[in-house]
Amino acid sequence: MKKQFPEAHPFFDRTMAILSVLAIFGLFIDGWAHNHGAVDETFFTPWHAVLYGAYGLLALTLAGTHFYYTSKGYAFSHALPQGYRLSLIGAGIFILGGVGDAIWHELFGFEENIEILISPTHIVLFAAYIMILFGNIYARWSRPQVLRGWSQLWDVAFLWLAVFSVMTFVTQYAHYLHALEYLTGDFINPRNIWIYNEFGATSFLLTSIIVTSVWLIMARRWQLPFGILTFLIGSNTFLMAGMVINDYGDFNSEWAGIVTLMAVGAVGTLIADAVVYYLKPSPHRLKHMYLSAFLMPTIVTLGFILSVNTFGQLAFGDDLWWSTHLIIGLPVSAGSLGLFLALMMYPPAVPQEY
Repeated sequence: MKKQFPEAHPFFDRTMAILSVLAIFGLFIDGWAHNHGAVDETFFTPWHAVLYGAYGLLALTLAGTHFYYTSKGYAFSHALPQGYRLSLIGAGIFILGGVGDAIWHELFGFEENIEILISPTHIVLFAAYIMILFGNIYARWSRPQVLRGWSQLWDVAFLWLAVFSVMTFVTQYAHYLHALEYLTGDFINPRNIWIYNEFGATSFLLTSIIVTSVWLIMARRWQLPFGILTFLIGSNTFLMAGMVINDYGDFNSEWAGIVTLMAVGAVGTLIADAVVYYLKPSPHRLKHMYLSAFLMPTIVTLGFILSVNTFGQLAFGDDLWWSTHLIIGLPVSAGSLGLFLALMMYPPAVPQEY
């Protein structure tokens, strides 16, 4: 009698993780092209070739594996290892979204600025890719093995990096790297200073909420190794910075500022990593989980703020002009939101009815 689902092979899992990250690079390369005016008025661009080529490898791997197990006698709906069916559905929706995107461009032209991120067909593509990623993640989540350390969790870390990066990509218009000139540059209109305060605060808090949400879900299932936050935030910052580099000022001074921004931010994430590693939060240690959910985003957000201040000094010759109230209050706000997320995600056990 055939098993309900075929058994997953580690090589297949890791291949899917690598291809998923490759598709992320394609997404960010296309994002760089849009941000720098390197996209012609045609759907068929080198940047789309990288994006859809990476996706094509991913889809072919899924379809080929599905065909193989179907030929071995597995039911059509169960011909992938458990969890990957969601990825296959997402791959199909991605194809429909790609066709729809080409038609949309022909009918309504090409999007500009924020329109690129909220175009209906692009949202379909983002949602489909999230389905592909979570199929990968659910496949690992549903298995009884306890995974520890980087040697066993590196592919899981790559998948969550992809999830984190898709979320920051879609909301890049509210990311702090897109607010650098309004926080440290000489572009401020004093009459509208409240707008820059609100946009800057939102950009830091949104990034913090996203990374805290990802970390809380990861900690629910896996024993996370030291350095996981530094890996997630550092890699994502590199991707986000690559999309906006050379948008402001001199290229060389800006790259020096970006490298320093990442270095200063890495200090904050390493401290947060150390705190979390010491507390060892888990669903069975809720007090430690709640404390970690408050301290981690507090420290990380303070690192974001200090890194932006350093960038401003190097790239623009200006410090972050915020008051102490904002510089200290915003990390505490991020920590409070992190605690709120933890309280929702890890409530106390429901008492049994007698």
